[in-house]
Amino acid sequence: MSAYESKLETTDATICFTVSIGLVEEDLGRFEDLLKVADEKLYAAKTGGRNRLVR
Repeated sequence: MSAYESKLETTDATICFTVSIGLVEEDLGRFEDLLKVADEKLYAAKTGGRNRLVR
């Protein structure tokens, strides 16, 4: 996941950022259900630490 840890350099500052991803790979039918599961997985990725992908 090191590709998701990066720096953005501007003339005034360097901004460091990381990425946490919640990925839903199955068809849940309704968009609301997909969004709910993706949100749960994103929360799990964020609580697990930086640069996480939760499937």
